[in-house]
Amino acid sequence: MCQLLETIRVEYGTMCHPGYHLKRMQYSSSELFGSPVNTDILETISIPAQYSEGIYRCRIVYTTAIEKIEFLRYTPRKISSLKIVDDGNIDYTHKYADRSKIENLYARRGLCDDILIIRNGMITDTSIANVLLLKDTTWFTPAEPLLQGTMRQYLLDKGFIHGKNITVGDLKSCKSVMLINALRPFDEEMAFSVKHIF
Repeated sequence: MCQLLETIRVEYGTMCHPGYHLKRMQYSSSELFGSPVNTDILETISIPAQYSEGIYRCRIVYTTAIEKIEFLRYTPRKISSLKIVDDGNIDYTHKYADRSKIENLYARRGLCDDILIIRNGMITDTSIANVLLLKDTTWFTPAEPLLQGTMRQYLLDKGFIHGKNITVGDLKSCKSVMLINALRPFDEEMAFSVKHIF
């Protein structure tokens, strides 16, 4: 039975967007194991007092039940350049604990900070995040990412971003790129020029 991973931002002792994480956990466990995780699975997690100050990542390994929980201090990784890497066969529909396929692609980044994964001619994700691209005054995200990220879904639901099929050729009409995930919320100060995509 393959293991799944869920990583939740814990900000000053509070889990961020737990409902979105639970929904993804239920979907993945239902699809892969035929049974959804218990609906109160996140409520059973007690955040130790030493993690009530600052920002931590709660790392959960699970199948149909939680197998491991750990809290790790979160230090944002600075990313300001991306290497385009093409892989039409990669599948990361679910957040698997085994990230070896993505890590193999990440090893091809050269001097760049991360990779921009292309599948079937379309931009998807980086090795750790969903992608947002700024065109004029609107932020777009690939309509078919490798992983349906929780922060991505939250921003879509709020109407802050819009889904769209995006090719490498579309980059020339965009101004900026931003990377988001559960630990990296929307922050325009974290965006960088598409000129740094190689």
